[in-house]
Amino acid sequence: MSQCILILVIAILGECLSNFISFPIPKTIIASIILFFLLEFKIIKVEFLGGVIEFCRKNLAFFFMPVGIGIMKQFNSYPFIIYIKIFIVMIASTFCIMLFTGKMADLILKIQEKLFREIKRRRK
Repeated sequence: MSQCILILVIAILGECLSNFISFPIPKTIIASIILFFLLEFKIIKVEFLGGVIEFCRKNLAFFFMPVGIGIMKQFNSYPFIIYIKIFIVMIASTFCIMLFTGKMADLILKIQEKLFREIKRRRK
C-alpha cells in the first residue's frame, strides 16, 4: 500500500512542478524524471517498489485501454489518408530509430574493444 502512495505522491509532485514552471513539459514526464532520480541516487530502493512494479507490468495492456478507446472515438473525425500518412511516418521513424540504435551500439562496442586492448597492452 505504501508503494502505491509513494507513486501517487511522486505523480502529484510532478503535476505541481509542471504547473509551477512555464515550460510545457507533460506532468507524467516530470514525475518519471523525479522517480528516476530518486531511484538513481538510491533515495528509494527498487526492491521497495517491487510489488507495484510487478502489478503494473502484469496489467500494462489495461493501462493503454483509455488511449485506444480515445483513438477509436476519433477515427471517423479525419480522412483516411491522414491515417495512412501517420502509419508511414511511424514505420519510417521506427526504422530510423532501429538504424541509429544499431550504429550507436556498434560505435560503443568498437570504443570498448579499443579500451580493453589498451588496458591489456599497458598490463604487459
